[in-house]
Amino acid sequence: MPSFRRLGRARTCPICNRPGRCMLSTDATMAICARVASGEGRGKCGWLHKLTGRKLVESQCLWQPSRKSRNGPPHFEQVVEHFRVSSRDSRLCHYAQRLRVRALSLRRLGIGWDGTAWCFPMYDATRSVIGMHRLHRKGNSLRVPQSQHGLFIPRGFDNRAESVFVCVGPTNCAGLLDFGLTVVGKPIANRADALLAAFLEGKEVNIVSAHHQTSMDGAQRCLETVAPCVSNARIVTIPGGHGSISDWRKETASDRHVERWIAACKRLQTTK
Repeated sequence: MPSFRRLGRARTCPICNRPGRCMLSTDATMAICARVASGEGRGKCGWLHKLTGRKLVESQCLWQPSRKSRNGPPHFEQVVEHFRVSSRDSRLCHYAQRLRVRALSLRRLGIGWDGTAWCFPMYDATRSVIGMHRLHRKGNSLRVPQSQHGLFIPRGFDNRAESVFVCVGPTNCAGLLDFGLTVVGKPIANRADALLAAFLEGKEVNIVSAHHQTSMDGAQRCLETVAPCVSNARIVTIPGGHGSISDWRKETASDRHVERWIAACKRLQTTK
């Protein structure tokens, strides 16, 4: 049994969501809640709860003090390692098959499983982990509390690459990695475009967009943000009117289609 620490006023209990009297184990896998009962009582301290899923992710963040300030934002490196999944994990293999991407590409993006959702680390322009992106099986996504919006940067990103493709979300990023491209993913709604501009300074940038208006508008705003910092920038659309790289791969994408698309992207006019 691990040791426990009282949460105090600065942190909230993952069970009752209130500060003060509750306790959390030092490995952040169990909590003793003074307000919510369970089958395991711990005397006057409260009741023992084993943490799973989102509550486990949130509790892992509670004991991650900032290097600059104890009250600053948490560091997520240990959380990423805690939930990282093996390439042989059957759940990852099934998930990759459903997306029609390689499990290796998802692994390069640091994919993890927290018990209820898939997790992907988000990075700043210096490749420090600044947040966690959670993607549920039904497709809805959200950030872990205290996360900042960041970039999805695959392991082994080639800094020497002159041309980089940019897409929204980690699963689209995995699909482009399968094509052998140099790729960076970003969150929806242009929330990390300034980081993207700093990270890709001096490179040629291909911003991937779906055909619907919302995606095109987001790609245009991203283009306007990164254009002053990069050598060239252009918007490229997913072929066949598909809404995502995964949809394109499921329907028609073959090696020949991909080669033709990449060649067509290079012929498009850039902003500079």
